[in-house]
Amino acid sequence: MRCGNHDKMLNVNLTLEEQVLYKRNYREVLMVGQGAFANVYRAWDEQKRRFVACKVSTQGKLLQRESEVLKRIRHPLFAGYYDYFEEGEWAVLVMEYVAGATLAELLQRRGSMSEAQAFRIGRELAEGLRFLHESHPPVIFRDLKPENIIIREDGSIKLIDLGCVADVGERTIAGSKGYAAPEQMLGNMPCGPYTDVYGWGKTLQQVRKKHRREWRELLEQCVRFEIEERIPDMRYVLYSLSILDGQNHKMRRFMKFLKNISTRDLDNYCYLKNICLF
Repeated sequence: MRCGNHDKMLNVNLTLEEQVLYKRNYREVLMVGQGAFANVYRAWDEQKRRFVACKVSTQGKLLQRESEVLKRIRHPLFAGYYDYFEEGEWAVLVMEYVAGATLAELLQRRGSMSEAQAFRIGRELAEGLRFLHESHPPVIFRDLKPENIIIREDGSIKLIDLGCVADVGERTIAGSKGYAAPEQMLGNMPCGPYTDVYGWGKTLQQVRKKHRREWRELLEQCVRFEIEERIPDMRYVLYSLSILDGQNHKMRRFMKFLKNISTRDLDNYCYLKNICLF
């Protein structure tokens, strides 16, 4: 049994953020990440008897928005939602703790992934992002990059940090240089599913440095500066991946076709040809 004096001594050595967690019966608090407006801690939940991730911030409105999105989405790509609370000036989002290494860390060690690994990562990201884009209401992730992708021991991935999420049509400036689409960095055009397509393409370009021709053409279509010239959403990304997975000659024809057709015409084409884009 812990005495009151012992608890007081422990509190003296804790930061203000850690004290907030300590009051809610979280122990073994360890900082595991720092972001633009929040710090993330791994902590032991004394009541549930499990490790959790606690995102702590003084930017309550931003963190509350993130918690609302995380709470209503249920998909393997995203960490599970547990709780959200406020303590004085502090806001805390409690979620599933995801053990593993970030894709950025693995790329730093290895330099590149195999084509099979790149395909698996690309497909899992596209499936999860499509789910996010088609949720109600739909939201855009806007911060896809290797640092936000965790590779777990079983090889599956998790996409973390929904701090930049936006409603479709928003023009706010957010994201990470080198991965964020032009429209979200300039704020001159509304964001949409094509915004995350850009981040997907930039991320996959880092996953494997030497792509074969079909891969390279797909990624180039994803990272076009002009929205009208970019692959419009994750349906087309997944359709392209399905072709790329098995029939390269069809992939070459499809990529050539994409370069010379508008999004509206592409939708009409797929309807007339009875093509199911997942």
